[in-house]
Amino acid sequence: VRGPTGCRYLDDPRQASYVQNGWNITGDTYMVDGEGYFWYQARSDDMIVSSGYNIAGPEVESALLTHPAVAECGVVGATDTERGTIVRAYIVLAEGFSPGQDLVEALQTLVCNEAQQALMATLPAGPAREFIKDLGLPRGFRADLFVRGARGVDRVAALDDIALAACIEPPAEAPVLETGIGRATLPEGAWAPLRAALAQGPARIGALRALMPAETRPHPAELLALLVDSDLALPVFRATGPAPAADRFNRAVAEFHAADPTARGHFALASPVAAGGLPADALDLSLVGELLAGRMPEGDAARERLTARLPVWRRFGIIGA
Repeated sequence: VRGPTGCRYLDDPRQASYVQNGWNITGDTYMVDGEGYFWYQARSDDMIVSSGYNIAGPEVESALLTHPAVAECGVVGATDTERGTIVRAYIVLAEGFSPGQDLVEALQTLVCNEAQQALMATLPAGPAREFIKDLGLPRGFRADLFVRGARGVDRVAALDDIALAACIEPPAEAPVLETGIGRATLPEGAWAPLRAALAQGPARIGALRALMPAETRPHPAELLALLVDSDLALPVFRATGPAPAADRFNRAVAEFHAADPTARGHFALASPVAAGGLPADALDLSLVGELLAGRMPEGDAARERLTARLPVWRRFGIIGA
């Protein structure tokens, strides 16, 4: 590649090999056809680029070789229409070992540290444990080796097992999601029982779908997208209440923004039961900070907000019951 932009490494010996005579050497190998079109073939080094993630083949091999079941292994990049390239690992099992789901599970935890493995041991099999693996494993490594159809999982059952909790008080009207082909919502009459269930607390997608007639029951992925993408619910992976680490984070954030509870911005409260932060504004942060400090906020605006948000904060373990 040659042009006004390129690769530059400051005080790094790679500069001499990555840029030569004004050409940026990308490390990608192409084939030129008879019409002058370039067709990507592979990397000229050991790096595998999958969906924009740089995955070093030798690092994947080193991780796999730490397991006693792996006698030999080789990792290469394979062409994929969605990701460009995916990681493909060829493994020779050591004597006395047989392929199976237990071995797959063991290999998945190879690059998780002891604390992450201890945390996974406390979680039931399913989305909660998978989420922790996603945090611990390099995403391209995990996605390409273990997620892309290699694990024998019933996808409908796996989605039905995800628990959702309402991150706002469920509205009277059914949620509506704007999509590229039109508006998505629930069949008439289907929202009332779902709304009542979500108002009681976390509910699994399968239990919510069971409240609807079979002939109008959506696919679990459709219901998940409708409830989450409409900002009505979030996945939850624990049933526990407040946690010290989340409390410390929320108090620190609240203190940082206490000077201006009307400030604009995108904020979130740490939830020990959810897969991520609970959306909030500066007033929410201020109120949570007061409550965590043992003080009851005063004023009409504070009381009105607490009436609407306190049940949600308790549901997500941000404030104790």
